[in-house]
Amino acid sequence: VSMQLREHISISYQSIKSQLLRTSLTALIIAIGITALVGILTAIDAIKASLNSSFSSMGSNSFTIRNSGGGVHFGGGKRKFKRKKAIEYHQAMQFKERYAFPAVISVSAFASQISTLKYESVKTNPNIFIVGGDENYITVSGLTIERGRNFSNTDLLLGDNVIILGSEVANTLFKRINPVDKIISVGSVRYRVIGVLKEKGSSFGMS
Repeated sequence: VSMQLREHISISYQSIKSQLLRTSLTALIIAIGITALVGILTAIDAIKASLNSSFSSMGSNSFTIRNSGGGVHFGGGKRKFKRKKAIEYHQAMQFKERYAFPAVISVSAFASQISTLKYESVKTNPNIFIVGGDENYITVSGLTIERGRNFSNTDLLLGDNVIILGSEVANTLFKRINPVDKIISVGSVRYRVIGVLKEKGSSFGMS
């Protein structure tokens, strides 16, 4: 067996030696192929991780429950569009309290998209989007507090007039001043600024 093994090795060596160029090219092609495959798989994993991270920051692992009223509807033939009833506050709070699965639940409402904010003599354009949210709204929406703090349970229980500003609005109203603890007006109502959101860019015209 030992002699046969030596002969096989010797024959293989002579064959490789006589066709050294072909052998080298074959080995090189195999090495390049494996390297390219590993590189592609690594790049795919990196892109997937980046996309998951990006979409998670926008709330991709969450869902929103709302009535289906409003909006523009096309087609439908003769079928008459039926406006759904609004979800009432107590219904939303009951859902939040009764939802037994591991999750972060937030109750929020769109208040206005044509508001003007004012600090002393400085005003924003009358196109500011106002959302009323609870202590979990920042987390569920994939937002980050850059300065100040989030809403607290005490704020909610006492009904305090407190507000968290987007970075663009904060820069418009305060320039080089720290907005936290300053009093601003939203329409005719005064609010104390408790936080400023980290800049996130804009989508659908809303920053």
